[in-house]
Amino acid sequence: PTKPTIAATPTQSKCNGLLGSLEAVAAGGAIFNQNQSERVYIYKLKNKTSGITTTISGNTASFSNIADGSYNLTATDVSGVDSDIIDLEFRQPTPIVVSLVSKSNVKCFGDQDGAIAISVSGGTPFMVDGNPKYNYQWKRKNTTNNNYENFTPKSLNAFTAGIYAVEVRDANYDAGNTAYCMSILENIEITQPDDFGFDIDKITYTNPTANGNDGKLHFEITGGKSNYEYKF
Repeated sequence: PTKPTIAATPTQSKCNGLLGSLEAVAAGGAIFNQNQSERVYIYKLKNKTSGITTTISGNTASFSNIADGSYNLTATDVSGVDSDIIDLEFRQPTPIVVSLVSKSNVKCFGDQDGAIAISVSGGTPFMVDGNPKYNYQWKRKNTTNNNYENFTPKSLNAFTAGIYAVEVRDANYDAGNTAYCMSILENIEITQPDDFGFDIDKITYTNPTANGNDGKLHFEITGGKSNYEYKF
């Protein structure tokens, strides 16, 4: 009989942490008066490093849960004749890594000038004009229930005081399988100075004597940032 032929259609993992799959279709080989759709082959997928071989018997074969590595694929017909070997590589994307580059706190109580800068690498980014891009979902912690809630900042230089997180999603992110193709950076805290003002209870004064310049005024400041400037 002629040597069977084999064709392979590998599917690489779209996200770090997921596994690959493979469809294999053989043809030819021993006939025994069978139509092609009736022929049975022994498909073998062997990991070159570990030597572990997965075997499937059938007209075609579907391999799933394939970990990263180098593999050999063959098909054997009913007379024991092997096809040529197909070499295959399975590689999942690298993890998405989100890092805090810098942050600056709100300068004055109640203002909205906190800033956050992050860097992102890995995964399968969108490519826009040759540059990698990702989708970002910012979140702010609700201090009442301690849960993060989605929100959209005006800019990355316009945060109020609070605790923030950012979820980064790549081009393969699937809303139906949200555990993959994403990474989250949490607990980014933007602080602000305490409220600024006078401590009313500590304001005291002494009136000047007649025609004198010996009046006195004492007050204390609370909040803000130290090294105050006074104008009277």
